[in-house]
Amino acid sequence: MITRDCEELRNLGAGNIHLYEPLSRFCLRVFLEPKEDGEMAVHCPALPGVWTQGTDEGEALRNITEALQGAIEEYLDSGVSIPWQEEQGQSPGRISRWVWVDVKRSASNHR
Repeated sequence: MITRDCEELRNLGAGNIHLYEPLSRFCLRVFLEPKEDGEMAVHCPALPGVWTQGTDEGEALRNITEALQGAIEEYLDSGVSIPWQEEQGQSPGRISRWVWVDVKRSASNHR
């Protein structure tokens, strides 16, 4: 679901994603999970299948931002609807953060 109105998105119950500057900047909630080896796994429940990790929180956040950017650009470039999902709730031990994702707009997905 892509909307040009953040209030409309909130009203639809997708409280883990906000869209700014239509189709170019997204603010997404991600969840970090500390691993036993000290690294941090991170995923974004709004966009299934986008997972990564980092040696610390900062690296994990940079990695998930890059992964989300690539995934969103791929959906937009291919003309496929982005399969946004609603968050299912926070599990114990997960750390919630928000990341900005700037999406490069190609001629094929510029509206």
